[in-house]
Amino acid sequence: MEKDIILLKVGGSALTDKKSPKMEIDMERLAKIANSLKLVYDMGKKLIVVTGVGIHGHKPVLKYNIHKGWQKKENQLVGLVEAQYQVNLLRNYFLKALLSVQLPVFQLYASSIIQNHNRSIENIYINNLKAFFNLGLIPIISGDVVPDKELGFSVCSGDDILFELARIFDLKTVFFGMDVDGIYKKYPPASMSDLSPVLTVESAVQILKSLENNDASGSIRGKVKKSIDALEKNVVSKVVFFNILKEEYLNELVKGNSDVPKTLLIK
Repeated sequence: MEKDIILLKVGGSALTDKKSPKMEIDMERLAKIANSLKLVYDMGKKLIVVTGVGIHGHKPVLKYNIHKGWQKKENQLVGLVEAQYQVNLLRNYFLKALLSVQLPVFQLYASSIIQNHNRSIENIYINNLKAFFNLGLIPIISGDVVPDKELGFSVCSGDDILFELARIFDLKTVFFGMDVDGIYKKYPPASMSDLSPVLTVESAVQILKSLENNDASGSIRGKVKKSIDALEKNVVSKVVFFNILKEEYLNELVKGNSDVPKTLLIK
């Protein structure tokens, strides 16, 4: 059963241009991602999709210090509304792109089914997601601000949701779709020769050390750290980082094509 289920995180860096000062919808990007998912769906694979929120979520979250939890400041409540509004714009345009290729996706909201405790997932009501999945729909869920027992509210990242779903569905391989070909030995990379095709936990830790003070690596540090944690806890056995804006890459990876540029992170 596992080989027929593809658990995929579509990163915010692929959905949006995080370096742009404006929160703009790039329908060309979204169309490429939709086509990538369509190729895999047409192979007969079952998909569960987690998405990042890109600049649409990160900008209002930082503006109102939402990532720090409830600080009893009224503008934070308005900020929650703004963040939800901006992320919903991105979600809806992404749904539009997915619908345009006739993918039966169904949007779920982490804020309605997840509760954090001090920024970590404590409870997830999974029954509805499973029910829609069992009907043949493609559940899609994104990072969100969720209730937090300790902090009032906190950010629940798509990365956290991805590995929680891997645990629940007992899926040992997860895919990270990004706007680059994988994890590089140094940032910024000089050429494709800097791409790391395979990383063990040990070698990934060494790369993390070299990235600590390098902003050019973006949020890859957090993804690698959480991947390492999931591998060490035996939640997953393989994490695949690849470029989802190259429409054929995911399809070829699922087929087992070893020539596709990517990074495999293993224990």
